[in-house]
Amino acid sequence: MRKLAEKSAQSATQIDEVTKSLGAQSGQVEKTVQRGMGALQSSQEHIREVTAVLVEANASVGSVNKGLESISDSINKQRDASKDIARNIEQMAVMASSSNDVVKRTVLAVKSMEDLSENLNQTVGKFKV
Repeated sequence: MRKLAEKSAQSATQIDEVTKSLGAQSGQVEKTVQRGMGALQSSQEHIREVTAVLVEANASVGSVNKGLESISDSINKQRDASKDIARNIEQMAVMASSSNDVVKRTVLAVKSMEDLSENLNQTVGKFKV
């Protein structure tokens, strides 16, 4: 019976030690869980901040995209206007060349008329004499 009492006392002591150890470990576990919860809250805050930054970046990209589209449209309009100007200049060159030909023919016609007039004057002068 005595041995049984000693074993019971030893078992009670061991149970007490295990209980104390578990109590200490549960305190550490609780502290670790609290630190983990704090880290999770901090991570969630960082995620919210990163999300806000990404939303702003997305808006900026959209704005830049619209600006680039506007620039592209302006360049296309300028290209079309340049083509129109080039066509108009070509037409003016053709018209100038045509006008130059008309002026040359007119000069030749005037010269021919001057020659005819001179011949007519000479012919008429022969009749007066």
